Amino acid sequence: MKVVFSDPISTLDQSKASIQPIEMHDYWSTLMQQSGRAAIYGWPICLVLWVFIVFPELGLPSGRSEVYGFLLIIPLFILLVFLHEIVHLLALPNRIFRPDTYLVFDLKKPLLHMGLSTRIGGRITREQFLWISLLPFIVFTIIPFGIAILVETKPSIHVGILASANFALSTADLIQSAIVFWEARRGQVLREA
Repeated sequence: MKVVFSDPISTLDQSKASIQPIEMHDYWSTLMQQSGRAAIYGWPICLVLWVFIVFPELGLPSGRSEVYGFLLIIPLFILLVFLHEIVHLLALPNRIFRPDTYLVFDLKKPLLHMGLSTRIGGRITREQFLWISLLPFIVFTIIPFGIAILVETKPSIHVGILASANFALSTADLIQSAIVFWEARRGQVLREA
């Protein structure tokens, strides 16, 4: 795996085909712009759903720890962005040390606007792409919501804030996964090695 701190367009090997279909570039770009809108409106809705699930135990700490708890959310959110991308890499652990696997820090974009991304090397099939794309959503959003629904002692509101923030981080992954799920055939190779 290579860690890249620069413009990914000039750094990544452009001879390798991208998963993004070239004939759908305008359509793809429009959908990715819509994912930003879905992230903006989706995470508050996700947080309201969390409050609905855990009510009346919102998990709000009392006293001074409340302020510290909410201040702790900021570094945890930044850590969540990195963990989200690391989980993408861990989806196929045998590919992490390939020379064509990248963890890209795009210094031209802000951190929360695709400033950090991954590119898994090698041959990617439809099912692998879906697994890679959806694993962070499952780990950081679906599982915390499932725990909140199933356990008697409800998790803290801080867990709900982070799970909702990960929903916002996962919107582009969800849209890409939906496109690949409906447009690609089962077992189709999306990118050759």
